[in-house]
Amino acid sequence: MKNKIHDFTAIAGHEYVERWSRSFSASASQFPNDEIGLGDLSLGVPGVPTSSENYDDKLLSFFGRINYNLMDKYLFTASVRADGSSKFGKNNKWGYFPAFSAAWRLGEEAFIKDLGVFSDLKFRIGYGLAGNNRIGSYQSLALMSSVTAANGNGAQAGYASRQVPNPDLKWEANKTFNIGMDFGFLNQRITFSPEFYINRSSNLLLNAKLPNSSGYTSMVINAGETQNTGVDLTINTANIVSKDFTWNTSVTFSHNKNKVKKLTGEDVQLYLANFGYSGAGASHQIGVNQPLGQFYGYVTDGLYQVEDFNYDATTKTYTLKDGVPYHGDKKNIQPGYWKFKNVDGSEDNQITESDKTIIGNALPDFYGGINNTFSWKDFDLSIFFTYSYGAEVLNATKLTNTKTALTNKNVLSVADDAHRWVTINASGELITNPEELAAVNQGKTVAHFGDNGSNNTYIHSWAIEDASYLKLSNITLGYTFPKKVINKIGLTKLRLYATGNNLFTWTPYTGFDPEVSTMSSALTPGVDFGAYPRSRSFVFGVNVAF
Repeated sequence: MKNKIHDFTAIAGHEYVERWSRSFSASASQFPNDEIGLGDLSLGVPGVPTSSENYDDKLLSFFGRINYNLMDKYLFTASVRADGSSKFGKNNKWGYFPAFSAAWRLGEEAFIKDLGVFSDLKFRIGYGLAGNNRIGSYQSLALMSSVTAANGNGAQAGYASRQVPNPDLKWEANKTFNIGMDFGFLNQRITFSPEFYINRSSNLLLNAKLPNSSGYTSMVINAGETQNTGVDLTINTANIVSKDFTWNTSVTFSHNKNKVKKLTGEDVQLYLANFGYSGAGASHQIGVNQPLGQFYGYVTDGLYQVEDFNYDATTKTYTLKDGVPYHGDKKNIQPGYWKFKNVDGSEDNQITESDKTIIGNALPDFYGGINNTFSWKDFDLSIFFTYSYGAEVLNATKLTNTKTALTNKNVLSVADDAHRWVTINASGELITNPEELAAVNQGKTVAHFGDNGSNNTYIHSWAIEDASYLKLSNITLGYTFPKKVINKIGLTKLRLYATGNNLFTWTPYTGFDPEVSTMSSALTPGVDFGAYPRSRSFVFGVNVAF
C-alpha cells in the first residue's frame, strides 16, 4: 500500500533446511608390495571398517516483516521469526526472535533545513533478538557407542553410553540494542556516522566440563552470559572533485569492550590451548565480570642472574640466595634459568600455581580501515589500509621452537647464542668464572638449555607479544579505455587492472602475521601455533562488456 503520505509493505516467508551426511571408510595394510596401491585392497590385511550417518539436522522457519514509511520522514520496521531445530531437546525445539527498528530523517524537517548546516541528518534506533544453533546433532539425546571388551579368551562387542542427555537444551539468544546518527555536510562531501551498540548473549551453548566421577568428560548445556558494548564510526570525505581528478577517503573505527556476565556456576574457568603443553595446566582464563580472550600464566621476570646466587669456588656450584623467588626444586635453579615473579607475595618465595595471573589479552582496543580512491581521466587507483591496536598474541610457536635442550632439533633465531644464556665462551671452554659468565650473558633474554627442555612447559609472559599492526592490504590500479575507442570494435566497456593483496605489514610482532588465531575454540583465541603465513598475491585482469 502506497500513497503520498503512507508507504506500507509486508512480507511473509517459510524456510526448510535439511542437512545429512553419511561416511564409510575401509583400510588394509601389510601389502606384499607397493606397486598396486589402491587397485586391490584385498591383497592386504583388512582393517576394521567404520561408518557414520547423520539425518537429524533439520531447520524449519517461519518469518515475517512489516515496513512503514510516514511522509518519507518517519521509518519503522518490525520483524519476527520462529525457528525450530532438531538439534535441541524435546522441550525447546522452537525459538522466537522479534526485532524492531525506527529512523527519523531529521534532515527533512523544516527547522533543520533552516539551519543551513546539514545536507543530511538521520537518527536510527533498533532492538532485536537472534538465535544460535551452531552445535552438533544429537547433543540433547542419550547416545550409545560401540565398544569391544575382553571376554574370557576372546573379545565381545557391545554398546556403552557416550554422553549425558540434556532434554532441556535450547536456543542461544543474542539481544542487540543499537542507536546511531547519520550526518551529512557540504552537499554530502563529508558524511559522518557514529553508532553505539550493546549486545548481550544468554543461554550460551557451552561444552561444560564434568567431574571424572561421572564417567563423562563434558556435556553441552545452556549456561553463561556475555555482553559486548562498543562504538562503530564511519567517515567518508570527497577531498577533491574536479573534471579530471577525484580523491575520496573512507575511514572506519571500531571499539568493542566485552565482559562475561555469568558462567556455569563458577566465578573462573581455565582452558588450555592445544599446542603440546599439556603440563602447563591452562593458557586462558575466563572469569565473571572479566573480558574474554585473557591469557593466563606466569609473569616473566627475565632470567636468573649471577648476582642471585652464592658461588662456591671449591665445588664450582651456584646456590640461590634466600629471598629470591624460585620455581620447582630450589637447589636445581641455575644462572640463566627462567625467573618468574612472586605474584601472590608468599613468604617462602616459591613460585606455585597461585602465582599465575592474567598476562595479556587477545582482543584489540580498537581496529578499522582507511581506504583512499583516486581517479584521473581514465585511470583509477585505490589504496586500502587496515589497522588494529592493543591486541596481543600468545606466540606458542616461539615457546615450542626454542627448546635448545632437545637434540637434532632446529630452533628459532630468537634462541641463538646472541639471545640465549650460554655457558661456553668464544674459545669453546666451559665458563667457570662468575664474572665472565655475567659479562658474556649481559642482556640475554632466552633461558639456558637446562631450563628449555621438553619438560619445561611454562606459559609465561615472555611469549605474549604486542600484535598491533598497520597493513597495506590492497592496492588496485586500473585503466578504462574511452568509449569512442572501444565502440569501434563492438565493446561497451574495456578495463585493465592490476591488484596487489597483503603487500606490507608494520608490526612489533615477531611471528609471520599478527592477525592470527590457530585454535578452533573461541575460548582460547589469539594463539599462534605454526600458523601458515598469509600469502602476498598479485592479480592482473581485464573487464570486458559487450
